[in-house]
Amino acid sequence: MNLNSLVIAADASSARLFRTGQTNHVEEPVELIQIDQLEPAAQEPGLFARQIAERVARFAELHLCNPIIIAATSAMSPVLTAEIEREVPRSYVRPVVGDWAELPVRQLMDDLRERGAFSAVHYSCQT
Repeated sequence: MNLNSLVIAADASSARLFRTGQTNHVEEPVELIQIDQLEPAAQEPGLFARQIAERVARFAELHLCNPIIIAATSAMSPVLTAEIEREVPRSYVRPVVGDWAELPVRQLMDDLRERGAFSAVHYSCQT
């Protein structure tokens, strides 16, 4: 698991941003640490997605965060993915669709791990 991951758990009414952090527990060496929480300034999903993406971009200026994992509802995921890819173009963005915004942190971590959100990216070699 990458210790530089940024996780966004979002729906149309809220978003929580987490970074991965190393623990001193052998059984669970990585945890999610909440770094921010946002509520929409406007009710339009595109504007909220832009607000989230701008916050992610500011964080990415100061911290290595690759990949960026977007755990969002089916309505929010494509809009948020597009905004983050525009704001942070050099990061790998990995969307995982589901209702994640209100989950307790431990359950969010476990569910994302089960869905393979933290698995390594494998690139095919083309000659």
